[in-house]
Amino acid sequence: MNLPVGELAMGIVQILLGAGSVLGIFFILGPLWIRVKAKGRLYAHFVEETGYVTGETVKLGVSGDAELFTSKQGGQYTIVGSPRSYIYWPPGYPSFMQFPIPYQRYFRNTADPIDADQPMFSKTSANALSMLQDEAFIRATWQDAKEGLVGSNKKFGLPIMTWLVIVAGGAFVCAAVAAFYGFKIIQELEIMRTLGGL
Repeated sequence: MNLPVGELAMGIVQILLGAGSVLGIFFILGPLWIRVKAKGRLYAHFVEETGYVTGETVKLGVSGDAELFTSKQGGQYTIVGSPRSYIYWPPGYPSFMQFPIPYQRYFRNTADPIDADQPMFSKTSANALSMLQDEAFIRATWQDAKEGLVGSNKKFGLPIMTWLVIVAGGAFVCAAVAAFYGFKIIQELEIMRTLGGL
């Protein structure tokens, strides 16, 4: 197969022009696409229970709420204040194509972020925060609390609360009377001592 040198050179030039135009489009439209995708996003680093660190790019807001987001592995996390740290996103891309987006660090299944200046250790898990957003879960919790305090056959409120108020009031009255007589006895003893009786 003998190709003339001119045709071979022209074929190579066409391949290079095609590859160059694809790369040019990639390098021109790529940063624009990244800037559009970066709007309204947060990069969350999660410290896993195994010690590994994973990252997710999440959209801000759950049902329009800008203080919560849902992780891909489940659970809701809070954004406390405005993030002070930024990271160049997406990781692994050339630096001229990356765009800075807000960044926060979390322990997996801990709803609050880790503050770089003051580490925060929350007792609220991410799953618990998700359950607290569920109205049916809150109603069931209140129902369990009612049944635990008053029993399942009584209504929450008046009889037990009335007895608690009566007992607390009686205890207060007894303490006030005891304090009054205690001070009266102390005064009488002081008078007797000054008169020389003791």
